[in-house]
Amino acid sequence: MKKIAFILFLSFLSINVFPNTNINTVSSGVFDDFALTITATNGAVLKLIGNEETDQNSFQSGEVVRLVTRPAVGYKFSHWTGDVSGNRLIADVVMTGNKTVTAVFEKDY
Repeated sequence: MKKIAFILFLSFLSINVFPNTNINTVSSGVFDDFALTITATNGAVLKLIGNEETDQNSFQSGEVVRLVTRPAVGYKFSHWTGDVSGNRLIADVVMTGNKTVTAVFEKDY
């Protein structure tokens, strides 16, 4: 009788108690990637990681992306809108989620 009880006990342990759990998935959220969307009319915005220019649009959580404005001829940088504010020519963005940034340039009279 003890053997039958032991076998039933082992059988119970082998049943998937959490049927919606995918045991092959391992994710701690540490390496989540976030999108950085930049809009600029009458100019451009360079993205730098460290001192290197990048054309990436997706960055790891916590990564710092430096944005540098480059106005077109006849225009000057005015200000940032979206997830960056202010009127400094250079802005640092810490990627803690998806970010959208617009660089506003105006006619240089």
